[in-house]
Amino acid sequence: MKKIFLTVLVLAFTLAVTSCRDTNKEAEQEVENAAQELEDALNDAMDAAEDVAEDVKDATEEAADTVEAKVEEVVE
Repeated sequence: MKKIFLTVLVLAFTLAVTSCRDTNKEAEQEVENAAQELEDALNDAMDAAEDVAEDVKDATEEAADTVEAKVEEVVE
């Protein structure tokens, strides 16, 4: 009876340890996936910010050209 009990106990312990290893691997994979998604989102945000900055620069240059043209019209 002791051998059966001990065998069942060892099997249960082995399954528990194996199960924990799988859970840890899954958790690590989820963390890596989350980190990759965060990196992708940050890259997208940086690209969007660069696009907005370029648009602002272009709009400012156009406004400056328009003002310059209007000033020349008035001066003439």
